[in-house]
Amino acid sequence: MNCLDIRTLATEYLEDELPPEDRATFEQHIESCEKCSAWFEMLRQAIEELCELSTDELSTLTEKVLIDQFRRRKQGQSESEPELETETRSRRKRDT
Repeated sequence: MNCLDIRTLATEYLEDELPPEDRATFEQHIESCEKCSAWFEMLRQAIEELCELSTDELSTLTEKVLIDQFRRRKQGQSESEPELETETRSRRKRDT
């Protein structure tokens, strides 16, 4: 397993969806790679902090953007899709 695999499989790991052999390989890489270990710890902390927010603290748009980004990353799509950016801009204009 390499660093790209770690970033691709992190969500599945955190959601306990990796098969046991992949989970073990994932953990071995995290333990042996400083960069991935630091990145993964940062990811865990970000998720922990986001989970502490109440839904009242997130605007509907922010919540949609975050969920959309996590889904896209899990599916290996690019970070920003034109469709999402267009929708975000049009909502901002409506809200002002």
